[in-house]
Amino acid sequence: MSTVKQTDHYQALGISPAASPREVKESYLGWIRYFDHPGERPKPGSLQGSLTEQIEQVQRAYDLLADENLRAQYNAQLNFVPDAPEPESAPAAAPSSPRAYGDVEVMIAKRKQARCYLEFFGLKEKPFELTPDPNYFYLSSRHKEVLAQLILALQENRGIVKIIGEVGTGKTTLCRNFLKELNSGIDFAYLVHPCSGVVELMQSINAEFGLPSQSLNKNELLHHLRQFLAKKKNAGRGVALVVDEAQDLAPEILEELRLLSNLETETDKLLQIVLIGQPELNKTLGRASMRQLLQRISDQWELFPMNVEETHGYIQHRLNVAGGKGKVAFSRSAADALFRASGGIPRLVNRLADQALAEAHQQGVKKIDRRIIRDAEKEQDNLQPQPLNRGGLWKLMGGLVVIGGLIAIMIYFKTQFSWSDPVAQGDTLTQMIQQTPMDLSQPGRLVVPPPPTTRTLSSLGNPANQPAMDKGAAGAEFPSQGSEPAVSVSTEEELIDALVTLTAGESKIEAARWVLKRWGAFRKETVTLNPRAREILKTDYGLSVYQSNGNLNRLTTLNYPALVELALPDGGSRYLALVGLKGDVGVFRSNETYEIPLALFDALWTHKAWVLWNNFEGLPGDMQTGYQGKYAEWLQIQLNRLGYYNGLPAPRYGRRTADAVAKFQRYYNLKDHGRLDTETKMILYNRLPAYNTPRLIGN
Repeated sequence: MSTVKQTDHYQALGISPAASPREVKESYLGWIRYFDHPGERPKPGSLQGSLTEQIEQVQRAYDLLADENLRAQYNAQLNFVPDAPEPESAPAAAPSSPRAYGDVEVMIAKRKQARCYLEFFGLKEKPFELTPDPNYFYLSSRHKEVLAQLILALQENRGIVKIIGEVGTGKTTLCRNFLKELNSGIDFAYLVHPCSGVVELMQSINAEFGLPSQSLNKNELLHHLRQFLAKKKNAGRGVALVVDEAQDLAPEILEELRLLSNLETETDKLLQIVLIGQPELNKTLGRASMRQLLQRISDQWELFPMNVEETHGYIQHRLNVAGGKGKVAFSRSAADALFRASGGIPRLVNRLADQALAEAHQQGVKKIDRRIIRDAEKEQDNLQPQPLNRGGLWKLMGGLVVIGGLIAIMIYFKTQFSWSDPVAQGDTLTQMIQQTPMDLSQPGRLVVPPPPTTRTLSSLGNPANQPAMDKGAAGAEFPSQGSEPAVSVSTEEELIDALVTLTAGESKIEAARWVLKRWGAFRKETVTLNPRAREILKTDYGLSVYQSNGNLNRLTTLNYPALVELALPDGGSRYLALVGLKGDVGVFRSNETYEIPLALFDALWTHKAWVLWNNFEGLPGDMQTGYQGKYAEWLQIQLNRLGYYNGLPAPRYGRRTADAVAKFQRYYNLKDHGRLDTETKMILYNRLPAYNTPRLIGN
């Protein structure tokens, strides 16, 4: 018997038949919040069954009720009378006849059948399910930045910090799952439900810390908390309180949190507070009555959606995990169209990509092009993200990406051969932000190179026309100029044959060896890339590891040798070192030297790449407007030499500096936020002749 026949779609969402489209959407979002944190949030309705079955019922109901035409047919066929509930004494009505659901149920059944594409594509499971799955977690660069800054703020005991993000950005998971795994000497408590009063707030905090919490006396509750905090301080541990959905807290509750932040010794605060909320929290804090709390917030960050390159990597990653390596592909134009339609919001990406696979299945094709994306959009006409103001497109990020990022980082910490950006590692943050002494009176012999006419691969020049790299420089000789002749690979079969000559582990070590050689950092102690090897690389060579999940254009823009992962069609991965470029052909190293057309390489590349880089000057974290110090002056000098900054250098990162950085970022297709983030630093060092970095093209 059909489940939907006995489950009314309005009842599934917990709304009345007279509900407005806005109420339908709000109810659906309420269920999404519940599914993101089952067990932590109140259930929005009375659905029964497993979590997967409940998700399917809610999605089915929303797909129908959010569609104006389908909803009209549904209402007409059921003859709902919204304001005339049956009296309690009335006998139960007979279940609606199957014919009452007629055409509507047929339409939904057809859509569901179209999504049964696993066998057609040879997938082991659906790659774009809405249900969170640790195997599909994906890390975005923005979340790496926020995580690093959050860890640093907590380690430095800065008091109150704030994280803002739209619905579904995974803000709670960011703190709960990752920071617990980090084991950084900080105990955490989490408040996930709004509190109606100050006493309830204190009771909730004490309960989370395992303290007595039944008293109705605020002072008694506070006494227990003080004793707990002092004990933790004496034991050398920090304590942090994470407050979720802070935008729903009443002003008096926020004021009480400010007062709690005053619990301190003569030298240190006893309690740190992390406020997590939607953008409405900023409006609350902007009130005049909240100015004292606002002044106490030492750091604040905002979570963004994926950019176009991260969306490409996200799609490929999920296909690979589902067993689709080499079996199904989204063309570049299709991925671009999907990004534009979804705004980079992972939940919307999943919905549209899933529909696209269903459309491709119906049409009998295994490569998704832009036309199929357009057809999928028509089936998902309620997909469009909420209109945003200028810059607002970067204010949403789905929970799947964040959760994925957290698990990915945890895997990096615990896996011997994993690469990770030290910015995400608690034990290396002090080294990361340490400021190396620098004499600005001797900035180096810099020449102003003419900017390339375009940002394409060809704009960087043909390496055949470039001078050979000095063998004494970082990275030894250009690999293709050694005595060993390069093997030319021209077909996918030849490439696969070359890859399978080594196991995955062997190929990773061999590829790492060549990347390390280009930096002059190859030693038997470093080639394994385990935690000890990364420590040696950082200490002895000043090298960090950066993971890129972008496309080929991003990789060539960075212009560093890279370890890249390729997917075999029948499963498994192999690794190569990309060490040079010759026009549209890449020079790769493994147990042999290969010259592979970039288009052929891109067909098997998982869009994962790991790049070594050196923060030569020890530039701190994320420099941005408001920073003051000698590094701002150094940055202005370099940007001036490259033609991006006009004016006299000054030790302040002001609007003019931010505009120059944004101009530099736009030129290299980076997000032009005007902050000196990791990728901007990497490209800046790479473009300055004074810094001896190995390059894919040129010197």
